[in-house]
Amino acid sequence: MIIKKLKSLNNKIDDFLCEDTKSILEKIHLIFKEKNFQGYLVGGIIRDIFLSKNTLDIDIVSPNFLEIGNYIINNFSVEKYRINENFLTFNIKLTNGINIDIASPRNEVYPFSGSLPIVSFCDIEDDVARRDFSINSIYLNLQDFKIFDKFNGIEDIKNKKVKILHNKSFYDDPTRILRGIKFASRYNFSFDKGTDLLIKKAVDENYLENISSDRLRNELLLLFKEKNIESILYFLKDYNILNFLNINIDIKKIKEYIDFYNSLNEKIKEKFFIDYFENFLFIILFFSLNNQNRENLFKKFNISKKKIRKINEFFFYYLDISTF
Repeated sequence: MIIKKLKSLNNKIDDFLCEDTKSILEKIHLIFKEKNFQGYLVGGIIRDIFLSKNTLDIDIVSPNFLEIGNYIINNFSVEKYRINENFLTFNIKLTNGINIDIASPRNEVYPFSGSLPIVSFCDIEDDVARRDFSINSIYLNLQDFKIFDKFNGIEDIKNKKVKILHNKSFYDDPTRILRGIKFASRYNFSFDKGTDLLIKKAVDENYLENISSDRLRNELLLLFKEKNIESILYFLKDYNILNFLNINIDIKKIKEYIDFYNSLNEKIKEKFFIDYFENFLFIILFFSLNNQNRENLFKKFNISKKKIRKINEFFFYYLDISTF
């Protein structure tokens, strides 16, 4: 039923949306129908349907988020789940790899730049306004299947633009700068003029310094999981995103490191504690620095002495091999 309705957004949905996602969407819609719950499909799944992209992520906004989440964990095949009462969210990962994020309609207030928000219940109009980018602010009503697109996200998808919703967005949550780069790189989009200017302002005023080292590290690791790494590196360099860490992004050198990494077998990678590609990219950012600044950043990001030793061994190995 719901897949048939979603064809009004993209009539080729059967060609790109995987069977697991379609099956879970049908089951979720049945819950809403049987229990007469209010709610919306939101964010990434709607964006990706317009873009003809498969997704394993299903985002839902509903005042019944706890009841829906509890029903799912008791009736679906669940690998793990987490309830965050402070943020009014219920996050579920199914054994088939589908991620379901359910949240109450909520208002977010940021006490200071880079802080975690104080969350409270609100209506759907206010919930839309808290989202990061217009392309993620499209809501589909799960009762009547009407689209709610207050910030013209559909138009921005068509125009290949990443646009924030209000002028304080990067001040409130500077990690949105990195998430914006992620979306622009993933879909080959560009930032609209206003967003471009506000990124430059955020960088000039060092907003990213306002977030914790753990959050910054996690956002960078998520960014480096993306496929279009070269595009991401150019965005980071062109906007001077990491200047506040004294990191100079030498794209040519980083590409040499990446080629070297790709040439290694898994045993060598394991030897140097390089278990994931995104970890490797995160580490090599530091090797444009002098020893003191590098050590300062290792401490900032809580990298253990054991791992630092392995990292240094890796680069001695790289230098040794590359001289031949």
